[in-house]
Amino acid sequence: NNVVKTFTAMPKLFNLPIVAIGKLATQFTNLATLVTTAFRMVRARASTSMQELQLIIKAGKAEELTTEETAAMERIAGADTACVTSIEKKQRKSQPPAPFNTTSLMAAASSIGISPSRTMRIAESLYMNGFISYPRVDNTVYPAGLDYAGTLKMLAGNPAYREHADRIVQAAKQGGFHPTRGKQQDTDHPPIYPTGLASQDKLRADEWKLYNLVARRFMATLSDAATIEGTKIALDVAGEPFTAKGDVLVYAGYRAVYPYGLKKDEQLPALV
Repeated sequence: NNVVKTFTAMPKLFNLPIVAIGKLATQFTNLATLVTTAFRMVRARASTSMQELQLIIKAGKAEELTTEETAAMERIAGADTACVTSIEKKQRKSQPPAPFNTTSLMAAASSIGISPSRTMRIAESLYMNGFISYPRVDNTVYPAGLDYAGTLKMLAGNPAYREHADRIVQAAKQGGFHPTRGKQQDTDHPPIYPTGLASQDKLRADEWKLYNLVARRFMATLSDAATIEGTKIALDVAGEPFTAKGDVLVYAGYRAVYPYGLKKDEQLPALV
């Protein structure tokens, strides 16, 4: 029994009638020849509370459907069921990031809304006040003598970091610390890492934002890889193939402490 009832009705978008998944001819296996720029990406995503698939449309410039697309829509217009023809699951690792140097710090800070010039002004202030190490560095490899345990113990003084810092210390008791390494190494200065304990009430909002990024990056570089499970479901709607894809974080690893850039799980429902 691999028949799945179709899916909640969607409103009109760009004046194209989107009644249900069976009414869209833009998710076929031969997607490359059928998709117009009106639909830059069509993904199937699960609504776990209602156990139904809904189309998530990220639309670009609306254009007329081609004759082939219109014909395909007509062929499946009356469909109200979809057959699951295959389910494929694969796991992959997401490795923790390298330690921060100046360039990677500015890039990461930019992704959370702090400009490069502002990043360096804040970083220099944090350095002068003893919260982070020297921020103008190329190095992405921690020196051999860096006190990981001491730095983690310091960070555990902030309740927001305590669970993560303690977890890393406990894991290191089994086999030591195994920090990530970047491609650039020199001996002038260590990569950027926290050197003093800060809290949100001690710093200005933008200072805390950057310090939090540095502290969490440091802990991430000492954490395990994350595990992501990808699921691909092939569906048949009135003889036309559809594909639904989703990713789920099944083991958080470093992502538990470093959520920056993490996509929301695209959980697909159980289909039988």
